[in-house]
Amino acid sequence: MASTTPEGLQIRPRHMDFDLPNPLPRHWNGGDAFKTHLFDAMSVLFPDGERFFIDSVRQFRDRIDDPVLNEQIRGFIGQEGHHSREHLEYSQRLRDLGYDVERIEKPARTCIRYTQRKFSP
Repeated sequence: MASTTPEGLQIRPRHMDFDLPNPLPRHWNGGDAFKTHLFDAMSVLFPDGERFFIDSVRQFRDRIDDPVLNEQIRGFIGQEGHHSREHLEYSQRLRDLGYDVERIEKPARTCIRYTQRKFSP
């Protein structure tokens, strides 16, 4: 199968720091509770999903002989790790506002763990 990866693609971890306001406004998305909570819920789900992606790539990393692809994998893992940290900090801010973040995280985590146990890599 021919690669569809653009020539010269480099994936480099970016050290993101969104410097969230403190305290975080309860309805930060234009004062709209629905929009805010939709984005809050998506953000809460990202860290477990990102860890799942990282774990999935790591399972096959030792089979890759292409040095360029190995470098892209390294960059991807680093990038997802940095990205996940920002979402974890955001989740803590939501906890500080009194939201039950675990209520969203736990079912997603359970589903991911089930998938990892029951299906081949």
